[in-house]
Amino acid sequence: DVMCNKEVKFGAFLKKALAMGADYVATGHYAKVAYVKNFSGLLHPAGGTFPVQNSFHTQLLLKGVDPSKDQAYFLWTLKQEQLKKIIFPIGHLKKTEVRKLAKKFNLPVAEKKDSQGICFLGAVDLKEFLKHYIKSKRGKVLNTDGEEIGFHNGVVFHTLGERHGFTITKKNSTDGPYYIVAKDVKKNILVVSQNPDVGRRGNFDVQRLEHANWISEVPELNKNYTAQIRYHGEFFSCRIKSISKDKAEIIFKKPVSVASGQSCVVYNGEVCLGGGVVV
Repeated sequence: DVMCNKEVKFGAFLKKALAMGADYVATGHYAKVAYVKNFSGLLHPAGGTFPVQNSFHTQLLLKGVDPSKDQAYFLWTLKQEQLKKIIFPIGHLKKTEVRKLAKKFNLPVAEKKDSQGICFLGAVDLKEFLKHYIKSKRGKVLNTDGEEIGFHNGVVFHTLGERHGFTITKKNSTDGPYYIVAKDVKKNILVVSQNPDVGRRGNFDVQRLEHANWISEVPELNKNYTAQIRYHGEFFSCRIKSISKDKAEIIFKKPVSVASGQSCVVYNGEVCLGGGVVV
């Protein structure tokens, strides 16, 4: 979802819409945009409902009102020039209110179940989608000792933490489920373990980020913030230790367990400051 928003919805799609003469693009994300004049910290009287075309205003990305649906976590890659052209018309509503409005206006999605799917394609199975474009290639499944214990049909079809889709040929009746804890794409190898946490980097109170992006302003060093390391996950107390170009180091108040490649998103209260990818 992070890359879909960055490259497709607010990348290619937004660029194309503006090139065709659109003033703004409205999406159904559960998030809000507010406006700060001269970094005074005061929200613009417009309340963030409509963009303000004024070079003295800075756009802030805020959490959606409905905490169970808030999607600011997926939007940490947005930049000022994009936020100036984006409207989130349902960010100030709860999902139940959105459904009531949809029903009131006889929209066909009023009773549609929530779903997650591929960017712009809806509820499509990712593996089945990829198989249309990538050929299957049989590869080895190894345990953490390097012993070959099974096979799979293509490392690109699997994700870390997954426990289905590969075959274990060497196991006994006491074995529990196996989880993917590492991938070697070049060698087409999966590494599995019965302990799903083996592949994690362990519990660390300092996390390094790359590809960092700060939406409205660069966070202050050693100021208290909160951070999320997974969608709808816990908000952890943290401080920014260092920032350089597109990298950052974050100190957590308590050690957190996180896998390399996850998005770590930093907040100042309700404001999403930005984030980066865990190294």
